Amino acid sequence: MKIIAKPLHVLAIAYLTAAGLFIVASYAAVVWSEGWWKLTELLSPFNVINWAVTVATLAPGIALQIASERVAARI
Repeated sequence: MKIIAKPLHVLAIAYLTAAGLFIVASYAAVVWSEGWWKLTELLSPFNVINWAVTVATLAPGIALQIASERVAARI
């Protein structure tokens, strides 16, 4: 099972890195085009839609990480 766990772990790290860079680039684009105040509105704790989309973006990578840990634990 270690043969499966290692690629899952590498894929999870790669996905989370790409998703994190995408989120940071999106925030930078908001600051660049609409200003700092718009970013503070976007990151407001009352903006539930933004948090839900961020979690949905990161969810596949987190699921892959959990799957790789469970597969590795079965060895």
